[in-house]
Amino acid sequence: MNTAARLASIVCLGLVAFVFAENAGTNATPPPAGTLRQIVRERVLARTGQTGVLDVAALRLRLARQVRKEIRQFEQAFNAHDAKAVAAQWSPQGVYLDDRGTEYKGRENIEKLYAAFFAEHSNVQAVTTVEDVRIVNAFTAIEQGCTAVTLTPGGEPSMGRYIATHVRKDKKWLMVSVEDLPDVQQDAANAVQDLAWLIGTWHAATPQLNMETSYQYVCDGAFLQRTWVTRSGTNIISQGMQLIGWDAPTAQLASWTYDALGSGDKGLWVADQQGWEINATGALRNGTSFSATYLMQRTGYNTMTVNSINRFVADVALPEFPELTFTRTPATP
Repeated sequence: MNTAARLASIVCLGLVAFVFAENAGTNATPPPAGTLRQIVRERVLARTGQTGVLDVAALRLRLARQVRKEIRQFEQAFNAHDAKAVAAQWSPQGVYLDDRGTEYKGRENIEKLYAAFFAEHSNVQAVTTVEDVRIVNAFTAIEQGCTAVTLTPGGEPSMGRYIATHVRKDKKWLMVSVEDLPDVQQDAANAVQDLAWLIGTWHAATPQLNMETSYQYVCDGAFLQRTWVTRSGTNIISQGMQLIGWDAPTAQLASWTYDALGSGDKGLWVADQQGWEINATGALRNGTSFSATYLMQRTGYNTMTVNSINRFVADVALPEFPELTFTRTPATP
């Protein structure tokens, strides 16, 4: 089975329980295994109004809208100072980690936390801006955003960023973990210092391709510039450049990428325990939209891995790229 076929199989299996449970209820007995895939396929295609084509992008959009609806319910409960309703947005075993590193485990403890907070701040209000909802599969979603909290009417709001993981139970999405992120207010020069380890030239190879990419500081260190070239034998397959630096509109690290064929994209960089997650959206030379998520992880002083997932051209899902291992070329004395 080729990569595209394996990906399609995984997507279908991930949606099987979602479609069956939503239509039949959680206590229903599933049909025999031999007919389950056909039933799911017919129901999914009926929803999307297509014949013979599984619209994965439309299903992801539908799930993301469900998650966003739950987020708004959380905001409404918070602004109504309803600690019980706020805590109900978590799973019973949910975990909340505040920006000081204090962890609150379980719905009951989270409810007590919010009840005490509302008792101390009787006029508090919050506005949540959802920046991204990434559907991992039919039962898991990752949300990223920022919240402006005002303690008193007319007061100066305090801004905070967060990342939340949601899981689907029946038709409701519950938070299993929420983490307040550290304050990232910093200038452009400081923003790229976390990537100083990239400076130099790196190589990766597959049986068909050889890739070389180089990083260097530009603009007095305010940006990191990356150039790359990919070859098949002696033929150049792709080449281009990328600028990485602080993006004021989104208040985070970002990249702007352009290749020699006329395509371009903007990527938003989010640090995690494994490295960096880069969510990129852009357009091909003919204007067709595309998007992808890149996972970059430093695995050693001179090694790193890069994965490419959630790849779409227009509404067509593409297979994931296999993981690439890059090795830094020793500097010439």
